[in-house]
Amino acid sequence: MAHPVQSLAAPSTQILLMRHGEAALGYADAERPLTERGRQAVFEVAEDLAGLSIQAPGILSSPLLRARESAGLVAERLQLPLLPVSHALIPQADAAALVKQLFSVRKSVFWVFHQPVLAEVVFILTGSRVYPETAGVYALNGSWDEAWDGAKQMNFEVEWKL
Repeated sequence: MAHPVQSLAAPSTQILLMRHGEAALGYADAERPLTERGRQAVFEVAEDLAGLSIQAPGILSSPLLRARESAGLVAERLQLPLLPVSHALIPQADAAALVKQLFSVRKSVFWVFHQPVLAEVVFILTGSRVYPETAGVYALNGSWDEAWDGAKQMNFEVEWKL
């Protein structure tokens, strides 16, 4: 009697990476609030996200004010919890260390953080160069390579962007 073949493929993981909305000038970097235009752009992206299937259990952001405000607006619209801020998501973050963090967790995530590290994380995971606009979101989908050693791209692709 033949038995169905079971797939040994790793389950798919959704990684959502958002750049904060436009921030005001004239403040200390960590305290730059969103401009009105930045708030509106984040609100519009949150509306678009509300129509999509989001797998992340919550939203994690950088501790900088513009990222926290952006994450709060999205979390409110999507009815997702805001997770404690992560100092690992600062603008000067090490992209490879962030990917190692993702690799160790292997769960769907939604991060709100900064350039240039956002683009660097996308590159490590997909091999694609991206140039995120403020309030831009990239959805990456893929599976984790069991043998990843930090020296090659992962098995992810850009599924969509807003």
